[in-house]
Amino acid sequence: MKNGDQWVFYLKLTKELPREYFAIDQELKKSGKMLIPVGLKTLLDHVKKNSSCHVMILVRSIKEYQFFANKIKKSMKYLMMSRRVHLYIASSFSTINDPAIMRRDYYYFAKLPIEIKKFTTAVAHEIDRKETSMLKWPGGIRPRMSIAS
Repeated sequence: MKNGDQWVFYLKLTKELPREYFAIDQELKKSGKMLIPVGLKTLLDHVKKNSSCHVMILVRSIKEYQFFANKIKKSMKYLMMSRRVHLYIASSFSTINDPAIMRRDYYYFAKLPIEIKKFTTAVAHEIDRKETSMLKWPGGIRPRMSIAS
């Protein structure tokens, strides 16, 4: 992996990868990001060791929605509140779009159907914006001109 590359974890809601995964992976690679499929347990282990990560979830069916609502939602909410996970969700279920977390800067929601290129471009832009804002000095800059007394 090059220094400029960034990891984006794709949280699997079923045992097999969906067919959209490969198209999303190819689009993210164009912007220098690598999509890595993980399960919930692997993601939680990674979050314990590292300070922050980016996670993408694609909820397409009722079965995936039920798994998300029962197993994942509570832990993701906690991880976002503790500022360890930046979450990007694409779904046609409006109940996933939780306004309590939406106000925070750790959550991005896209309503399905959406073009893969449009979604991945938005996610890549959000990741770049968040990574550059984390490296900025919050105190501003020194004034160039001093006032003489």
